[in-house]
Amino acid sequence: MDEATKGGKLEPGALNETNMLELYVFASDKYHQAVRVARLDNLGKGASGAAVQNMRLMLGLPEE
Repeated sequence: MDEATKGGKLEPGALNETNMLELYVFASDKYHQAVRVARLDNLGKGASGAAVQNMRLMLGLPEE
């Protein structure tokens, strides 16, 4: 088990402020199934990033 799956759960904020993408595959021998999970921080992309940038401008905060 690694840090990503510590305690049986993925930490949702682990990739905050990065441009990384992590892919995981979890398998169940009992049920003969596999689940693929992708985790990424996309807040800085698209409309949500523009909204954060506009909020910072309105509050007089730095844009970065």
